[in-house]
Amino acid sequence: MRGRWTWSWAALALALAARPVVAQNVPQSAVVAVGQCSVAGSAIAARSFRTALTQKLGAAVQPEVQTAAPLGGLAERTLPELQAALTAARNDFYSEKTDVALSSVKGALDDVVRLIPSDARWAVERDMLTFEAQVELKSDRATAGATLGRIFRVEPDYKPDTSVYPPSFQRFADDVRKAAKKLPTNRLDIAVSPPGKPVFVGGKRSGDAPISLRVPPGEYRVEVDWGYRGVSRNVTILAPPAPPQSVEFAAAVEGAFAPDVGPCVEPLPDMNTALGHLLPLLNVGKVYAVRTLTWGGDRYASVTEVSDAGLRTVRVKLQPGAPQGESLGLMAAYFETGRAAPQVEVLPTGMTDLPPPVAAAPPKTAPPPTGTKANPGLQIGGWVSVGVGVLGLGVSVAAFISANNAKNSLSAKQVNGAFPPNYQSQFQSANSTIQSRQTLAVVSGSIGVAALVTGVVLLVVGGPHGAPGVSVAPSLIPGGGGALIAGSF
Repeated sequence: MRGRWTWSWAALALALAARPVVAQNVPQSAVVAVGQCSVAGSAIAARSFRTALTQKLGAAVQPEVQTAAPLGGLAERTLPELQAALTAARNDFYSEKTDVALSSVKGALDDVVRLIPSDARWAVERDMLTFEAQVELKSDRATAGATLGRIFRVEPDYKPDTSVYPPSFQRFADDVRKAAKKLPTNRLDIAVSPPGKPVFVGGKRSGDAPISLRVPPGEYRVEVDWGYRGVSRNVTILAPPAPPQSVEFAAAVEGAFAPDVGPCVEPLPDMNTALGHLLPLLNVGKVYAVRTLTWGGDRYASVTEVSDAGLRTVRVKLQPGAPQGESLGLMAAYFETGRAAPQVEVLPTGMTDLPPPVAAAPPKTAPPPTGTKANPGLQIGGWVSVGVGVLGLGVSVAAFISANNAKNSLSAKQVNGAFPPNYQSQFQSANSTIQSRQTLAVVSGSIGVAALVTGVVLLVVGGPHGAPGVSVAPSLIPGGGGALIAGSF
C-alpha cells in the first residue's frame, strides 16, 4: 500500500458535530470504501458489495445516501443536470410560477455545494444566487440584497449577464455592489496540510493554501479541493475590532472523507482505530469497509466488518482481468452465514491486514557430480611416471652440476691459458669425464621431462572432473636447471 496518515478523530468530531445524523430505529449496517478515494474503482467496489450485502440482509443495510449524510450528504445531481434545473426554474419564473421557481433554485443550491469545488461549479452557483435574488426582488428587496451580497463578498466586481437580467435588476445589483464595497473587512487566514491545495471561500476559488484574505463580515463556507470533495467548514467573520479568524484543514481530518465516492475513508496506519471510530460517527451497529490490496504482485478484495464485538476481515484473491463482483458476493455470503467458501480467506480476529502465506522454498541439495569417474589404473601409472620423471630430472641436475664442477677444477690448473706439458694425459682423462657427465645430464633430463609429461597426462585422463590437478613449469637455477611441479588434491 504503497503514504501514511495521522488522524485526529477528536478534531473530526468537532468539525462534524453540527451535522445531522440520520436517526435509526434499529441497528443498521453501513458500507464504506477505504483508501484511494480519488480513484473511481474504490467507490465501485463499495457499491458492488453494498448491493450484494443488501440482497442477503435486506433493509438492515443503509443505502449510500443515508451513509453519506453525516459526512455532508451525497451529491444527487451532476453539474449539467443542475444547469438544466436552473433553466427550468427560469421558465417557471417567466410563466408567473414564482413560488415553484424559488423552490427549485433553492433545491439546486443545496445540491450544487455537494459537488467537488471548482471554477465551473462556482459559475453555476453564482448564476443560481443571482436568479434567486431576481425572484426574491419581486416580494422582498432586503432578502434579495442579502442573496446578492453572498456573491459580492467574495467577487466584488461581478456583474450579472445583461443578456439575461433586465436593466432594473442591473441597477439593483449596482446598488448592492456599492454597499458591499463600503463594508469593513477582517482577515481570514487559511492553512492546509499538506500546503498547496486550492482553497474555495463562499464557493469561489481564492487561491492555493496557505492564504490570507480580507472579507466583509458574514458566514462563509470554506472548502479544499483534495481531488474529491472532502468535509467543508463554516466560518463566521465578525467586523473589526473582532479578532481575525484562522482555519486549518488537514488531509487526515477534513480530507479524510469523500462522501461522493462510496462514501470513502482514507485509512490510518492503525486501521483498527480508524474503523472503530466509524461506528459512532455513522451511528450504525456495523460498518463494512471494502478495499483492494496488493501483496507480492497479487490483488485481493478485502472486507472488514466493524462492530462492538471487534473486527472480522475476509479477503479473496482476484484473478487477473476478472471482475470483483463474484468475489464480493462470496464475502457478503460469509457475513450472512458465517461459512466461508473455499475462495474466501478468513483472517485472525482483530486483523485487518495479513500478508498471504509464502510457499516454503524447497530444501537445497548438493548438485549431482558431473564428469566421468576416476580411473585408478591410469592414476597409478601417472604417479609412477611422474616419479620417474622427477628422478630423471634429479639425476640430470646432479650430473650437470658435477660436470660443471669438474670443468671448473680443470680450468684452475691452466697456466697462462694452457695446461703444463706434463698434465696433458690428466687433461684428456678429466675432459672425457666431463663430457660423459654432460651426456648423462642431457639424457637423464630428456627422459625425466618425457616421463613427467606422460605422468601428468595420465593423471588428467584418469582423474574425475575437478580431480587433483598437477602443473609443470621449467625452472632455472644458478649453475643448473630443472622443473617445478605443482599439484592440488
